[in-house]
Amino acid sequence: MPDKSNLVVGVLLAGFGILVSYESGELPYLSEFGPGPGFLPFWLGIGVSLLAFLLAFSGFFGFASEEKDGYPKTWLGTRRALIGWSGLMIAIALLPWAGFNVSLALLTGLLIYIFEQRSAWIAGSVAFCLTLGFHVVFVYALGVALPVGPWGF
Repeated sequence: MPDKSNLVVGVLLAGFGILVSYESGELPYLSEFGPGPGFLPFWLGIGVSLLAFLLAFSGFFGFASEEKDGYPKTWLGTRRALIGWSGLMIAIALLPWAGFNVSLALLTGLLIYIFEQRSAWIAGSVAFCLTLGFHVVFVYALGVALPVGPWGF
């Protein structure tokens, strides 16, 4: 019996890996001193694709067990993964309009609120502190400019 959740997630991840490898072709593979900025995403995309194909293959041929701890598998895990993935895609889409800090805070807060079922106060606090930590490390310590929104943060 095929495991639909592994099959669906494997196909989605394989598509993502192929997209990453394809898009890395826009970056130079080699630089003057060694691997260029396209080297790592190219090989990461290939690795993700290969592992995702294995996951899809195991799901298609039913190598995964149908029961875990005596409970039948449901779509709950797949649904949670798709919701998390969709939240990440929405946060990426918000980057040009909201900036990195706002997108990261919204993504983190919503994931903690929805998946961890914590209070809005805890989710907001963690999101704020994580965003502040990213900002301090990247902008002040490393000197990397993060994408900003129209409000400058």
